Amino acid sequence: MDTHDIDEVLIGAWVAEARAAGYAERTIADYTSQWRRMTREIGKSLLEISRIDLLTYLARPLASSTRHNLQSRMRTIFGFLQDEGHRPDNPAGRLPRLRAVHSEANPITTDELQAAVLVAHKRSARLYVLLHAYQGLRAVEIAAVAGESIDWRWRRILTREAKGGRDREVWRPVHSIVWEELQHWPRTGFFFPGVDGGHVRAASVSATLSRLFARAGITGGRPHRLRAWYATEQLEAGASGPVVQANMRHTDAGSMKYYFRPREESMRAAQEALPRVYVPRRDRPPTRPGQSSGGRPSPQ
Repeated sequence: MDTHDIDEVLIGAWVAEARAAGYAERTIADYTSQWRRMTREIGKSLLEISRIDLLTYLARPLASSTRHNLQSRMRTIFGFLQDEGHRPDNPAGRLPRLRAVHSEANPITTDELQAAVLVAHKRSARLYVLLHAYQGLRAVEIAAVAGESIDWRWRRILTREAKGGRDREVWRPVHSIVWEELQHWPRTGFFFPGVDGGHVRAASVSATLSRLFARAGITGGRPHRLRAWYATEQLEAGASGPVVQANMRHTDAGSMKYYFRPREESMRAAQEALPRVYVPRRDRPPTRPGQSSGGRPSPQ
């Protein structure tokens, strides 16, 4: 058995454990694809990779989020291999703590959203935009929308492939704009069918939206910015944090900070609402005769 076959057996053992633990299939696919890519690019098997190999691999020019994800997946597989007795050591166990880099939310503007809708000539692309912006759906959730996902009586939508596990099903109200658009879609079957009888891949949804953003002249057009708009506009309109969190289908309230950025005028208004104090200006020019130090004419 060559090293590739050995790696596949080891990864397969982890997959069995992950499924038993209830991991989502797309999470499993993400982890395993990264491990296969890592062994291929390092040029060693999972049983041969050293701590230095991992450090060198992480030292490449990578986005902060990519580096964090890679290190997390390294700890997962090598911790599993050590626990199962396949390795005497864990080369990922002493990897350095990564410096946290937090970026501000970057929602698109409402004008940019309007531009994206106007250039979405295909109805599938238009519904991609509306589901992202007015339902806050992720690309993987949009890809799986079907006629059966809609509660046509009570105007609700079901997400079956949200974060948090493959069996998680969440119903949420449908926005009136989306509801009007849905009237032109079938009551059964996937809205966005793929070539294999299933639905399109999430990557296809994201790629379509990215091209749409480019045609609309939106710079930095990552589709996830539509979800940031969804959260930001609700909060700016006065919706409570827990309500917006529920609409976003987030179990962790702390993750909301990655989606909300208040408008500059809101931040300015909040600043100007602070209690004011008198600030003496000792660097003012000398007063003229007949004028008090406060700058007003002195009483005669």
